[in-house]
Amino acid sequence: MADFTLSKEDREHMLKLAVDHYTESRLDKAEKVVRGLLAIDPGEARGWQLLGSILALQGYRTAAEQVYRKAVDLDANDLNSLAALAEIALDAMRLQDA
Repeated sequence: MADFTLSKEDREHMLKLAVDHYTESRLDKAEKVVRGLLAIDPGEARGWQLLGSILALQGYRTAAEQVYRKAVDLDANDLNSLAALAEIALDAMRLQDA
């Protein structure tokens, strides 16, 4: 089976589509698009960050935390994911992790 890759333009298009769904509160659609992107390109840190945001809004805080950590592993300068991790830690009263 051949590896499937996305062009930069296709990757950006999928991210924009996912963000548009997210912005319009169509979280299920946003999640489906971003998971499709990550299945093809698991190194896309912005996709992991967006998935974390989607999961957090859906109430899956533990899963969101894991996904945000993946985003930070891929991009240590991802301020959105770092801030989200701090917020999750504060919400859980884990001040030492914030």
